[in-house]
Amino acid sequence: MSISLQLLKNLARTCSEEADNLEDIDPAVSALKIKEVVKKKQDLLEQQSIDNYAQAVVDIMTAKKLQVSNTVARIRKIREEEVSLLSSIRKLDDLELKALEDNNWLPLANKIGLYIAQ
Repeated sequence: MSISLQLLKNLARTCSEEADNLEDIDPAVSALKIKEVVKKKQDLLEQQSIDNYAQAVVDIMTAKKLQVSNTVARIRKIREEEVSLLSSIRKLDDLELKALEDNNWLPLANKIGLYIAQ
């Protein structure tokens, strides 16, 4: 943590000015007030740390949900592709069955990209 020189000068000037006014204040009361203020500041810092930690946890959970969502989308796309590929296989199987029945292999050959010259 870095403290600017100007801030230190202001603090010294403030403490010097307040020291003139503190002659009437009991040192025990002053120490107690300082202790209370320090405790409040520590509590505030602790709460900020807890808030930062909680935000990090929320960020992690959000990132996890996004990753799950993306993975689910990929799975759905793969399943759609699977349906299409299975349909292509069924069409090839049907063409093969038809070719076995009528001994005409040209439609199957054309479907798989084999062009047979007649």
